[in-house]
Amino acid sequence: CALPIYFQKSKRITPSYIKRLARVARVAPLHINPELKELRHIQKLLPRAARFAISDSAFHVTLPDVARRFTIPEVDAEKYDLYKFGYHGISVASVVKQSKRVFGSRPKHLVVCHLGSGSSVTAVKDGRSIDTTMGYSPLAGLAMATRVGDIDPGVLLALAKYKRFSLEQLSDYLNKRTGLLGLSGQTDDMKTLVERRKHGAPQATFAVEAYAHRVCKAIGASAATLGGLDAIVFTATIGERSWRLRSIICRQLAGLGVEFDVAKNRHKKDTGMITTPRSKVKVAVIETDELAELVRQTAALSA
Repeated sequence: CALPIYFQKSKRITPSYIKRLARVARVAPLHINPELKELRHIQKLLPRAARFAISDSAFHVTLPDVARRFTIPEVDAEKYDLYKFGYHGISVASVVKQSKRVFGSRPKHLVVCHLGSGSSVTAVKDGRSIDTTMGYSPLAGLAMATRVGDIDPGVLLALAKYKRFSLEQLSDYLNKRTGLLGLSGQTDDMKTLVERRKHGAPQATFAVEAYAHRVCKAIGASAATLGGLDAIVFTATIGERSWRLRSIICRQLAGLGVEFDVAKNRHKKDTGMITTPRSKVKVAVIETDELAELVRQTAALSA
């Protein structure tokens, strides 16, 4: 029963939809469990209202098979629907729509860095997703606030053995006790970590720089996948608000042709460019408008 693939398309919410959603809660427990609670509450308050689910993975249906497939036997992938689905698609779609206005034309080779409590980097070619760092679940890819990101599967086997984790305990550990919290041993809040780094706190410094390293690595990989790089966008809470983190990342991207403007970057509080006119790769901060994208897609579904 193709459960996760079922959710890679936006659709009207029915009792069957809610049952299916409950059956895949393990894939994204930090997201799906609260959503189920809200859906049941709304059903009680507004029993006759039409409800629509906008898929956060639908933007990534354009992933080619070489990006979508994991290196497991296809018989297992097909039986259990173990594919890369990607997330943050609503945000990326919003940013791609705004990119034409910000850059003057829609970049052919665009990398979108959605950096927040959940973080991802998406390679967008001609307006279509061709790869993204999140995978089957929102655990994959970059380090996040409390989520682990990419990790050697051997480490998971070792953790399960040495800490005697059940599957539920391992899931809780990877979703709630790793990422920035695990790296710093202090907090999962990037703003706090950046501030402590400014004052020389070693653990905070390490957490911030390790996070930035992974973002840079993902941007470089995306550029290779795209076959070029015209523009980079920073969006979401951290991407939009942390000029210090953007500075760390952009300085490391000089080899790719990024020449960022220190003053513009520091004072950018809304949508706009943060690179110099000479920069071969344009970089901008774009405020994601997921709500507007949700409204647009819902209107299309309900028409």
